[in-house]
Amino acid sequence: MPSHWYATSPYPVDGLKEKYGKRAWDLCSTVSGESWESLCAEVQAQVELYREFTGGGAV
Repeated sequence: MPSHWYATSPYPVDGLKEKYGKRAWDLCSTVSGESWESLCAEVQAQVELYREFTGGGAV
């Protein structure tokens, strides 16, 4: 069985979706990857999307 890596969001995804609507639909509570590198890429994409809404600050 191949390995699989998971990471959970440190911020309230449902709250961001309520606050920002459709623009935040691509935010995920959990992302995964088949390798450490692919997981890091998925996490980075989520961080960039989060920063678009919040400017990188806390929610």
